[in-house]
Amino acid sequence: MCGFDLDSDCYFQLVSCFNFIMLLTQSLSPATSNIPLSSPERNGSGTVSPSGLQPRSLVSPSSKLDSIKAWSINTYKCTKQIISERLGKSSRTVDSELESQIEALKETQKKYANILRLARALSSHFHNVVQTQRALGDAFSELSQKSPELQDEFSYNAETQKALWKNGEVLMGMIIAVTVVPILTRVDCR
Repeated sequence: MCGFDLDSDCYFQLVSCFNFIMLLTQSLSPATSNIPLSSPERNGSGTVSPSGLQPRSLVSPSSKLDSIKAWSINTYKCTKQIISERLGKSSRTVDSELESQIEALKETQKKYANILRLARALSSHFHNVVQTQRALGDAFSELSQKSPELQDEFSYNAETQKALWKNGEVLMGMIIAVTVVPILTRVDCR
């Protein structure tokens, strides 16, 4: 077996094998037969109709042989090109339209990756803001208990910060669901 390191001996063995297959397929004549492969058709009186002696539509062996020949030629050409490319005897086959589409997809993937990075940074910063609001709410709550003269203001601030914290948690969940998860699935589909 040649594997990936193809030398010229392997190349010539492949060419001679293909030539042998081509000679074999050209020298064989297709087999034909007039014997029907199905039972004869009978009409209402029990006699055999003339159409019962004719073979039904069959795929001729010559068309099968032609399809094998076409497949062999196509496979040979592709294999020869690949071997020539690996041996360095020919340049790499390039489809410019496909290459441009691949480049466009790579650029789009880079943009999605950048959006994902920014969305993660936003999520991280917003998480820190929400945690700060929670800590502020707790601090205002403690201060309202320790300072009776400013208890109303501290209680109001504590309630406001706790409401911001709870709504911030909901908003952060939505930011993750709307931006990070869909972009993550688009970026990591490979």
